[in-house]
Amino acid sequence: MPSEPPKFTINSVIGEGDSVVAYGDMMMKDKEGKTNPYAFCDIYRFRDSRVVELTSYVIKTSKEKSIV
Repeated sequence: MPSEPPKFTINSVIGEGDSVVAYGDMMMKDKEGKTNPYAFCDIYRFRDSRVVELTSYVIKTSKEKSIV
């Protein structure tokens, strides 16, 4: 059974110099098929208009937020 992709809401994108940070909320199903809420923060570093580094943090949250 193929897994379903998470549903994302990006709350903010902040850029400075060669770095961009995006953070927001997402809903993702676990192995049992239950949908759970998470928060994420992705940090991108660019060189010559290409992503050269990505650091990503994801934490499970206690309640669902509105996902568009």
